Amino acid sequence: MKQLVIGHWGLMIFLLSGFLAKAQQPVELNNTKGIVTTYLLSKIDSSDSKKDKYVAVVTTENRNNYDMFYNVIPGDGIIKVNEDNNKVFFSEVTIDNVKGFLAENKVKLQGQLSRLLTMQGYYLYMIPKQNPIKQSISFSVSKGETPVLSYKIYKRLNKLIDYY
Repeated sequence: MKQLVIGHWGLMIFLLSGFLAKAQQPVELNNTKGIVTTYLLSKIDSSDSKKDKYVAVVTTENRNNYDMFYNVIPGDGIIKVNEDNNKVFFSEVTIDNVKGFLAENKVKLQGQLSRLLTMQGYYLYMIPKQNPIKQSISFSVSKGETPVLSYKIYKRLNKLIDYY
């Protein structure tokens, strides 16, 4: 009769692989023209009897081999909320079931302002290739609820050549 001898390194690898298998994977919210937006949720506090507290890390990554751009109409520095063309962010993620009257529930994703203008004089913002944009938000939901996140895109994303 043969005995199975694992040893301490084998046992450690076995236990570690079980831990890694339970690690949370990012959830994909959107994939448009190679721009992928995901989120990763972590419950950070469940001691309150009425709500659970979470943190969400939202990541947007340009998986293309080239930078992507979107344009913003120049204004007087005031973002006009009802006019999508004046927003400097290209998309936003909203936590739909956040608890709290004045609780923050949006993550606005913004590219980097380039030094380029379109032929019409619009500013070009860049989403660089392989340089993720990350933002986090803390929020609460009712006890036992799973956070619901939604995605909205405001800008058309293009290659630089599409503007000239």
